Amino acid sequence: MHLDQLELAPEISLRLKRLLAGNPPHLMVFTSPNGKEASACAKAWLCDWLGIEKKEHPDLLELSCSGKVSLHTVEAIRNLIEQLSLAPFALQRRGVFIDAAERMLPSSSNALLKTLEEPPPHTVIILTTEAPHQILPTILSRAQMVRLPGVPEEVPLPGALCDLLAVESPTYAQVLRAAETVEEEFEEEKKNLLKQLSDTSEEASVEGEVGLLFQRRAARLFESLYLTMRSTTSPLLLQQALEAIQRSSDLKNTLTWFLTEVRPRR
Repeated sequence: MHLDQLELAPEISLRLKRLLAGNPPHLMVFTSPNGKEASACAKAWLCDWLGIEKKEHPDLLELSCSGKVSLHTVEAIRNLIEQLSLAPFALQRRGVFIDAAERMLPSSSNALLKTLEEPPPHTVIILTTEAPHQILPTILSRAQMVRLPGVPEEVPLPGALCDLLAVESPTYAQVLRAAETVEEEFEEEKKNLLKQLSDTSEEASVEGEVGLLFQRRAARLFESLYLTMRSTTSPLLLQQALEAIQRSSDLKNTLTWFLTEVRPRR
């Protein structure tokens, strides 16, 4: 796949071709509403920059999420960094493609950041994401952003919330129970992830890592809920919910407050 084979807006196509012809930055972040357009475009750009016909090439390093919980672990990032310490295999340059970069654990992001502070020569690293706000700000500050239009992919809400939204005028007890169920599901997922990471013995402070990850997950939940209920929800309420999540891990109370503010109830 090459850039000429993609249906890109003329201004985006021109910008990407100028980057090919010039001296591209060592780090770029391609973002689109559902991530698919960003991934396809990033791979095509790297193939054109490297001058290769297929994406399978020893000088094109790809990193996708792994494990039962689909994350970029610190071990995977360290393996990538080790490969970057070596010279390119067949070409005079090398490309790196990290898909769904918002799925990096905080320790993974910090490990990558050390490499970005002193980037390897003749190497371009592209991160793709549908949620750039979930990427470490110090990484984003070092990157050139390429935003691609696209149709947002609807993120499924937990079943308890779907059931609640189907009720025209839920009682406070129904709202509270839905929030409790979502919190219980989050806690179960968190427990499973803690066990998985602890078993690998690769995290120095596993609990803190997982806490930050699920804080991001909670923020994404509120954003998805806002999109579903935007006809009755103001952006201010969403902002207040996101700020509450950043200050506290109390998902149940924040979710209960948010739902009672935007839904008529008995």
